[in-house]
Amino acid sequence: MTTAAWDEIADWYDSMRSGEWGPIQNEQSLLDLIGNVSGESVCDLACGQGVMARLLTERGAKATGVDISEKLLEIARLYG
Repeated sequence: MTTAAWDEIADWYDSMRSGEWGPIQNEQSLLDLIGNVSGESVCDLACGQGVMARLLTERGAKATGVDISEKLLEIARLYG
């Protein structure tokens, strides 16, 4: 998809990933695989609205999110 396409669907994508179809199971599997990140610097590529970056930060990492969509990055910043 193009940058413009991702920007166009950013709000829908955020609502889909934040609701009952949320990220918890998929991200939990990745977090289990990654292991202890406390004190580590990590880069979340294609971060979308920043779910994984937030989860990594909650586990003590310094996370930086990168995404093609400025709109999704704006949403990620709103979440913290």
